[in-house]
Amino acid sequence: MRGDVIWNCLAWAVTPVHVGSGEPWTKQNYVVRDGRLCRFEPSAAVTRMHPAKRRDFAAAVDRGDLAAATRLLQEAVPEELLLERIPLGPGSGRDLRDAQRDAKRLGEVMPMMRSGGRPFIPGSSIKGAIRTALLNAAVQEKGPRHAPGRTDELQQWAFAYERGHTEQDPFRFLEVSDAPLPEGATRIDRVINWRPDGKDTATKIQIHVERLLACADAPAKRFEVTIRIDSGRLAAVSKHDARKAPHFDGLAPDRLVAAVNSFSWGRWKWEIDKFFDPWRQALEQLVRVRAGDKILESKDLVRHPRIMLLRVGRFTQFESKSVDGIRRGVIRLPKGETKHAAEGSTRNVVFLPPRGKRETATIPVPMGWMLLFVREARNG
Repeated sequence: MRGDVIWNCLAWAVTPVHVGSGEPWTKQNYVVRDGRLCRFEPSAAVTRMHPAKRRDFAAAVDRGDLAAATRLLQEAVPEELLLERIPLGPGSGRDLRDAQRDAKRLGEVMPMMRSGGRPFIPGSSIKGAIRTALLNAAVQEKGPRHAPGRTDELQQWAFAYERGHTEQDPFRFLEVSDAPLPEGATRIDRVINWRPDGKDTATKIQIHVERLLACADAPAKRFEVTIRIDSGRLAAVSKHDARKAPHFDGLAPDRLVAAVNSFSWGRWKWEIDKFFDPWRQALEQLVRVRAGDKILESKDLVRHPRIMLLRVGRFTQFESKSVDGIRRGVIRLPKGETKHAAEGSTRNVVFLPPRGKRETATIPVPMGWMLLFVREARNG
């Protein structure tokens, strides 16, 4: 609609990003070949089996011998049935090869969300990160001590819409496109729940995750995102029936960018200060952006009008979804106990070599950070 603001953006992962489907792959969905996870459709592999092998497979299934059935299934997969080949990081490659030989292990892998067989970043993930940042800004402006305790009431209070009148929710007028990822944009790595004091937490638990290649891998794959602020439609709704229009004006482009960056860069700095100070220089290199002949660092990007730092996906810690001074996360303790805390004591990380170095030593890299550059802004 005339008056809408449309941003055509270029986005890339700063650190590994995972937005999962919730349905894991197991050894019945893939084989490991040449350092890659090769995915296939089990029913297609069974159909292509030699009749004698198919009878053996059916017999193994009938007697509950999952190990034999899986082995027969994997042996029956020709190259032409492989749907995709996803690179494996060193840890995942070793562990998943071992899992293929161990009947007791499922070899689960958490894939990215897919559409038409292609991984993508859902627009709802980016929109959710923007909403949290604007919610935080609105609460700080009104004063956290006045905020209601319940999440639904907090949103109504901060975004100035009446209970039961979701048509007044300002985020009805913000749209973010899904972002299909380019070929070769992902890799599978092991994610570890890590604590900086070196004490073992869940390092023995194997969580293998398909994630976006990031600046930590050099280079990161770029992908396109469109953000649309329906300013024209909002004006039309306000003129027609003001009661059905939002009273919150935080979707103005400059306010939106400022709120997102204030929130995200604050979280980035806090996380490095608390967890990653020994690797500060290496992590700060990941968020540098070249603009012509200049290199913009984090201190330059905090107030940049066209570049936003966001945190999206799973393994992004509860602080990235919290509001300063209000929300607290739930931490699970031994024996099933829980406690509320304003900040966590562990991070979910992938261990990677420092950028640009081929050393065998690796550093812990946090999950979920990405940059978004508004390369074109136009009116609808």
